[in-house]
Amino acid sequence: MVYGIKVPKKIVICDGGEEIWDLVTKATEKGLWCKEKDCFREPWKIDGQYKDIERWVYNGIGTTTYAVNAKGQMTLWSQEDETGPMALTDREKMRLRQMMQLSAKENKGKKLSPEENDLQREVVKLVECSPSHRLGSGIFSWRIKSLKKLLSNKVVFWTNSEDALAVGSVADKTNVNLYKPDKPEETINGIQANGSGNEIMEFWKYEKKIGALRKKYIMEDRQRLMDTIERFTPTYKAVIKNQGQDATDDGGDHYMTMDYQRKITNIVALALDMNFPDFEEDKIACFIKTLTEKRIGPTWHVLVGRSFGFSVQCEARHFLHIYMQHLAVVIWKSEPDPNANKK
Repeated sequence: MVYGIKVPKKIVICDGGEEIWDLVTKATEKGLWCKEKDCFREPWKIDGQYKDIERWVYNGIGTTTYAVNAKGQMTLWSQEDETGPMALTDREKMRLRQMMQLSAKENKGKKLSPEENDLQREVVKLVECSPSHRLGSGIFSWRIKSLKKLLSNKVVFWTNSEDALAVGSVADKTNVNLYKPDKPEETINGIQANGSGNEIMEFWKYEKKIGALRKKYIMEDRQRLMDTIERFTPTYKAVIKNQGQDATDDGGDHYMTMDYQRKITNIVALALDMNFPDFEEDKIACFIKTLTEKRIGPTWHVLVGRSFGFSVQCEARHFLHIYMQHLAVVIWKSEPDPNANKK
């Protein structure tokens, strides 16, 4: 299935005009074509064992609708996903309730306090209006954003929705040689011979696969996917150990400027994120040096590791020693001595 890519709808022989392939016909036979919109059906509308996961990924969950009664009060009309595989968490229910309370106050013409404005900014990170949201009709409807929207700036992931995948997983203790296309109904250790039940969700970051999770495990507990996403999208916080020397006798100091500290800290965070989850220290150091010299200028030197000692000589206000995640990073600027090779 291809989404967001233009493809030809028909293939016709130029000479006789004979039609040899029709996309609409083929997609309609498979139940994947929407005649009303003249396009593919959305992934979450495709029936199947994992349709709830597809709905969460592409559409959103927990649509909650309120209606305004005769007294001008909002009353709960309906709420989806109270139970089942996509059951809302307590935090998601709280955010939906907070959105209702803030919208009810604005609907009465009252201004939100600064604290409520801050809360609203936090709520809209998770909650959005659903298609049935109609202010003019007195219908207020919100839902939890789709994972595609929530992770647009974090993780790029692709879900495999095929009905049959090859067997041979070590976890299932099966062998790919046991695949029997002529007898797909046979099972091996509870897994069908055609691979059904092995469907996975793969996670990609910077065009590199960083992990995978089986869909059947997500259906058992949605929190597994949320925990996996949290692990794959860590928050990189820097602890500054040393940013230069104290004030000297002449009254000046040798501390790195805050602007440089911010730039280098962001570069270190990007280096760790691009080398997730292996965190290869040599690649991280090379990335930090290259990008720092590109953004700030030459010549910088970098040490990355878990446990090491160092003694360096550098230019004033161009030294930084920080900790991020489980690694220590030392970076300093020192121009090469032009007279070093002269006798």
